[in-house]
Amino acid sequence: MLSKFPYFAVLDFNEKNALYKRFWQIFHILERFYQSAEYFGENDYRIIIGNKYFLDVSNPNEFFDPTTKNKDARIFITPLLNRAPYVLKLLKTLKITVVELAYASLLALWFCFELDEISDIAQKFADEILKKASDGLHEYYVKDLHNSNYALRQAELFKLIKIIECFARDRRNLLTANNIFNFSEKVFNFGAFI
Repeated sequence: MLSKFPYFAVLDFNEKNALYKRFWQIFHILERFYQSAEYFGENDYRIIIGNKYFLDVSNPNEFFDPTTKNKDARIFITPLLNRAPYVLKLLKTLKITVVELAYASLLALWFCFELDEISDIAQKFADEILKKASDGLHEYYVKDLHNSNYALRQAELFKLIKIIECFARDRRNLLTANNIFNFSEKVFNFGAFI
């Protein structure tokens, strides 16, 4: 999908790789939370994980095996489990549309100023794309939704992506910690959680 996008296609391999690695983690989480909010509805805090699991984040303690006293796992999993209900509630409150989901996805891909691998030219592409996307979102809000007072809503989309970025970082930390402490088999179904 990304290779067909003209701006992405002209980047060198290292830039594409850096953007993709960062984007995919964020998009995967965003998509799972979005699907969960759509599928489970308003007052349900289950999150779809993989293709056949879900996790009810309203009671994270149910996620752990009560017979195991492994504190290593709780240290690294707790930030994820604490952040998840907030992200889900934000999505449910906003009730984002598919157009807003596409905009948030563009933010996740092209808001890349902190990546060392990105050249000045690629950053200019990113700035141009984000400007066009913001202009398009403005048109959508004003013409399609008849909402000229959308600044707070757009800010919430930025906030959503930044929170999911933190979620992705915490998930990477969890994977690293599991490689060190190997708590996946002892505490919970780790494969389902990733």
